[in-house]
Amino acid sequence: MHPNETTLNDYVDGSLGAAERSDVDQHLAGCAACRQLVEDLRDILRAAGEPELREPPVARVAAPRARDRWSWSSARTTGLGSARPSAGAG
Repeated sequence: MHPNETTLNDYVDGSLGAAERSDVDQHLAGCAACRQLVEDLRDILRAAGEPELREPPVARVAAPRARDRWSWSSARTTGLGSARPSAGAG
């Protein structure tokens, strides 16, 4: 039975345990298709190389300050939340 792709990826990455690695080695000795797949995976790994570590981008918009936030309570104190017309309107 062929190892699945996850097992072969782990084999190439070197993250298999000794027993699993030995099982894959034995399978690869007699399976040209899996050997080719492992070789292709190694080529991909070499081509990808080591990823460049970068700092995440800085947020371009600062979080609003508490005094800049709009709320219904602030609207009432400024008269914006009132549905009643002012005394001089009309």
